[in-house]
Amino acid sequence: MVATAFIVGYDASVLAPTDAAAGASPGHMGWSHIQALARGGWSIESHTYDLHGTDGELLEHATPEQLAQDLHTEDRLLAAQVGEAPVAFAYPGGHAPAWALPILRARYQAAFIEGARPVRFTDDRLLLPRYMVADSTNVRYPLRTALRIPWW
Repeated sequence: MVATAFIVGYDASVLAPTDAAAGASPGHMGWSHIQALARGGWSIESHTYDLHGTDGELLEHATPEQLAQDLHTEDRLLAAQVGEAPVAFAYPGGHAPAWALPILRARYQAAFIEGARPVRFTDDRLLLPRYMVADSTNVRYPLRTALRIPWW
């Protein structure tokens, strides 16, 4: 594995058509870009299908049934698009509601919260810290260049 990308399924499916010339939304990779990452060795993992919202508030207010359905949709979509179902999850906004842990424990090997620090041996596998990648990081330029996404 080269790196991991956590994908919001709705964004890739609706906001970013696979053909950038067809009017993909700036800031959202389409499936052709995501598939290129997968072919390059990236691990493509879940970030919800449509429960992301701003800073994860949609997940915070979802019901367990809504989360289970959302993850089912996301897992099937990612499996169809990149050939493998996700094994990891990144909480939207980095916040993990306690009620979601049993649902995630049944689906994923690991899940990541906000908290830029090294992983400790004692960390729960569903509450691992992650380093956030944002516009202020240097990751977009090499990806944009490699994937030929001029607007991302």
